[in-house]
Amino acid sequence: MARLKKRPHYDPDKIMKNLLDAVSESYEETRELKQTAAEFDMSPLKIRKLLITSGACSNEISRVVNDLRATGKSIAEIQEITGLKK
Repeated sequence: MARLKKRPHYDPDKIMKNLLDAVSESYEETRELKQTAAEFDMSPLKIRKLLITSGACSNEISRVVNDLRATGKSIAEIQEITGLKK
């Protein structure tokens, strides 16, 4: 018999989507990473990562990485091509 969930209504994917939507919406209004970071009490680097994940913001390297990933490259191959670390 399966164990009952402690929080049956907990959905981490839904929570992450809500966070991404909220961060994206806030950034669209202000267009400033630092102000958005202060609003969510997170670092600007974390906000930038969330914006890139949601597709609301991109830069040259994130586009390259996304293109390589779309072509089926592994993370190790992408690291070797771009020179980035994990």
